[in-house]
Amino acid sequence: MNNFVLKQLIQLSNMYRVFLYIIAVVFILSNFSCRKKDDDSTNTEIEKEKRMLSEAVKSFLFRQHSYWVYTNSTNGNLDSLVVIATKNDFCYDAHPKYGGGKYVKEYVETTYNYFVGSQNASYNYWEYAMYDYIKHQGGGEYGQYGQPIFSCTKTIGAEFNGLVLEELFPTMVINGITFNDVRKFKLVAEKQIYPKIFQEDRLLYYSPYVGLVKKVIMPTSGDTTTLELLRWNVIPY
Repeated sequence: MNNFVLKQLIQLSNMYRVFLYIIAVVFILSNFSCRKKDDDSTNTEIEKEKRMLSEAVKSFLFRQHSYWVYTNSTNGNLDSLVVIATKNDFCYDAHPKYGGGKYVKEYVETTYNYFVGSQNASYNYWEYAMYDYIKHQGGGEYGQYGQPIFSCTKTIGAEFNGLVLEELFPTMVINGITFNDVRKFKLVAEKQIYPKIFQEDRLLYYSPYVGLVKKVIMPTSGDTTTLELLRWNVIPY
């Protein structure tokens, strides 16, 4: 085989390799583009299915380092409450066998540290906000756990799992401080269905952009304890 023919064969071989390389690059780019479109479509679909927290309930949620100090009627000591962590995420709407899977729900989980002045000790607990209500020790894959302690939409007298909205106050004076738009809830322990978290009845008073301003714990036996807000510093959600 002469040199001319050999050179021609080498050139053809190189051109063939370049041609295959171009085809491979085009295929990869085309596949990536299609996949990106699919991903974008999926993201758009998920975005449409998100159900967010109501603006009303956000006025009762607070960020890390917010704190409240309460007077305790039982012993005259001061108790305090501090937000030590918050988590904002989404959970499923419901179990598939109950028709779930249609959308996801936004929630905010707030972890508090409660200091008991009379005992010089503290403990942590969390609250779980979703839609327009707040649960004590809430959570779960579908937000199904916890005891309701607050709702933005309950009408007076309406009850759910032991929680009743009893009264609305345009203003309320506590420790010489005037609070606006106070909602008074009563939690009846024996009416809790799932699960039974509280062992005693209690009254809960909330004011927007302040939070819990008063709490009355009413055990079946023994003295009633009243906690009233004295000072606070909050970071709205």
